[in-house]
Amino acid sequence: MADCDRDCATGDPIAVDLRGIGVVRGRIAWRANGRIGIAFDEAIDPQLARKPVIQPKVQHVAVADIERMRRPALRTR
Repeated sequence: MADCDRDCATGDPIAVDLRGIGVVRGRIAWRANGRIGIAFDEAIDPQLARKPVIQPKVQHVAVADIERMRRPALRTR
């Protein structure tokens, strides 16, 4: 199922880019209340599509930490 605000009909061909899988082709199987169901042309692994998006961890570094990381020759007095 996917949200769809475009004018389309059951049986229309469609290509969607699924996270974790890539572009997949199929046909619209049903449409109701701004949503559509897609019958894919080839089987997909649903676990790949459900794979969570991993957010990169932001590392906070204090000025004191940066000073400790400098090479001794680059320290200023």
